[in-house]
Amino acid sequence: MRFMEFVGNASTTASLNGKRLGHDVAAVAYVNASDDVVIQLESNGKKVKQAEAITMSPEDFDIWKSDHQDNLFVHAIELFGATTSFRK
Repeated sequence: MRFMEFVGNASTTASLNGKRLGHDVAAVAYVNASDDVVIQLESNGKKVKQAEAITMSPEDFDIWKSDHQDNLFVHAIELFGATTSFRK
């Protein structure tokens, strides 16, 4: 997969299933061989094993980004069911 963009970042403020995810938590978009967008939750540059990657078409990805542009960095982290200190 090739890197596309960072779509979310919660620094040290994200938790998943009650567990803090470490430093530099990010939702990162990649493009796979089928040209679909794959979003992964990462902590310190490594995939968070407890969070399954989310795959969507480029069109759906653009729509999702447009619908959540007001606070995209938080919405991207919450896409995985993670919570942030920005919204509890």
